[in-house]
Amino acid sequence: MGPNAASKEAHRLLQRANRAVKIGLPRRRPEGGLLGELGVSGLSHLHYDLHAVMRRPVARRTFLSLLGLAGLAACVSDETSSPRERFLERTVESPRPEFDPNTYRLVVNGLVRKPLNITYRELLSLPSASQTCDFRCVEGWGVHEVPWEGVRLHSLIDMAQPLEEARFVTLHSLGDQYQESLSLEQAGLPNVLLAYRMYGQALPPERGSPLRLVFPKMFGYKGAKWVTRVEFRAERDLGYWEGFGYPYDAWVGDEEPCG
Repeated sequence: MGPNAASKEAHRLLQRANRAVKIGLPRRRPEGGLLGELGVSGLSHLHYDLHAVMRRPVARRTFLSLLGLAGLAACVSDETSSPRERFLERTVESPRPEFDPNTYRLVVNGLVRKPLNITYRELLSLPSASQTCDFRCVEGWGVHEVPWEGVRLHSLIDMAQPLEEARFVTLHSLGDQYQESLSLEQAGLPNVLLAYRMYGQALPPERGSPLRLVFPKMFGYKGAKWVTRVEFRAERDLGYWEGFGYPYDAWVGDEEPCG
């Protein structure tokens, strides 16, 4: 199936999803809406608001199954697209947070002995780590062998020295809407990264600039974007997507996703 046929098939599946959930999903501006712009050739004109869908559990499962098929049809079959173009954009923050390297701070606080306030320049000077891992979305699509570079989350844990009562870590975005929560044990796993580069370049805004969580063994919805604060807490916060019924623990399976 070529790129044009893949786009038509994806469009057909999205229309079918619309009928299946029996909801008239409103058109949105390219920069708006929960789903945001689909960064795939032939789909960039489709913008949908999933809020109504995600509040209906049965409809949600049906819609995500069909949308996953659409993502596979567009991403896997389009042999002419680059790996960067195979990422589908999920816009939680609207408008998208703006990043200023001169004023940005990464704050690490909460139940810690040594709170941190790190400038962007200081962040880039911390010991860095690189990894190449498969990215997998709960909707059924994925991108193989994505190269990331950033700071290990366990390095920040070591620097901040959590108190004994700290059991969870919440990551907050610049826009203060997108947040995700991990257990302290999960946050300390070896491949958990706060990434500031992908494909050898600084993160673009739609991928979470300046900093995003990369957790290869979990589905992509756990990867909070535009991270500006890491908070240590005694209790687990409700993550953005968990508020729509997604599980806290988004394990993708036993297969090692990183090469």
